[in-house]
Amino acid sequence: MKLKVLALAIITALSTGSIQAAPNTDSESNQSVKNSSLYLKTFKSKYSAENTISKIRQALNDKNIKIFTIIDHQAAAKEAGLSMPFSSVIVFGKPQLGTPMMIESPTLAIDLPLKALVWENSQGEIFVSLNRNEIIAEKHNVTAGNVEKMNKLVKLITESVTE
Repeated sequence: MKLKVLALAIITALSTGSIQAAPNTDSESNQSVKNSSLYLKTFKSKYSAENTISKIRQALNDKNIKIFTIIDHQAAAKEAGLSMPFSSVIVFGKPQLGTPMMIESPTLAIDLPLKALVWENSQGEIFVSLNRNEIIAEKHNVTAGNVEKMNKLVKLITESVTE
């Protein structure tokens, strides 16, 4: 099963052109991105942080995908008397799709709804990071067909801020 999911992940990534390196800088703040590229899909946005959030929200709303919440880490840091670059997590999903998956694989509920992190690096560039669905699938024994459904949401977000 793991081999099938990995093969599907490679085929999907190659066919959609989604194999991308993490941001290539030598700064210490981006080292964790380089190290996590096996677990996260990270891509650069063409837009400001606020516009990136707006583009993602619009793309999700257009497809009737529920946005459960947006967590503004920068605002929380400010409330705590700290500062940090832009960092917000959009929590989203489609209960009609996710619920049957969680019934089939109950532990999947720890990773659903899906999340997109919009963040700013030390050079002021805006990136979007999402968990790789193939990794989620491997952890929870999710079928290849369900991985494809989850990857459609990732593609929707990717296209909304890169095209």
